[in-house]
Amino acid sequence: MPKASFFTPVLIAGCTILTRSFTPVWWIGVGVGAFSAIVHLPIHGRALTPHPV
Repeated sequence: MPKASFFTPVLIAGCTILTRSFTPVWWIGVGVGAFSAIVHLPIHGRALTPHPV
């Protein structure tokens, strides 16, 4: 199975060629970043405490 490191540049290039602008690609990146921030909001970082054996 091909990896995302191959498909991402291909999709970006295809979108840029189809729209003749990089603006949609930029807004998709903003949307993905916002979605990622919302998904990770409920994660609470805590120090790990060792359990007795």
